[in-house]
Order: sequence, then C-alpha cells, then structure tokens
Amino acid sequence: MAKVMLTAARHSCRRERAQGRRGRRRQAAATLDYILTLGVIFPAVVFALWAVPRILRLTYEMVCSLIAWPFM
Repeated sequence: MAKVMLTAARHSCRRERAQGRRGRRRQAAATLDYILTLGVIFPAVVFALWAVPRILRLTYEMVCSLIAWPFM
C-alpha cells in the first residue's frame, strides 16, 4: 500500500513540474504575441491607414480618366 502511495506522489510531482514548464512556455508565447503585435501588426495598420486613402484617390482618378477619355 505504501508503494502505491509513493508512486502516486511521484506522478503528482511530475505532473506539477510539467504544468510549470507549460506555464513558462505559455508565458514565452505571450511575450511573442506582444512582439508580433507591436513589431508587425501595428506598423502594418499604420501603413494601411496611410496607403488606403491614396490608393482610393488614385483609383478614382484612373476611373475618371478612363470614362472621360473618349470625350476629350
């Protein structure tokens, strides 16, 4: 009986250590999420906010030119 309890205690310790490792891995993944957000997605959004009005304006000008071209 004592051997069974000792074995159960060992498995419990292993389980706790594995959960601790998983927690550290998740913590590292959260840090990578912040780096991804600040270093990649945020600059992409800023670029899009700058580029979209310009692209729309140039598209509008091109469509107007294509429509008005036969009448010039």
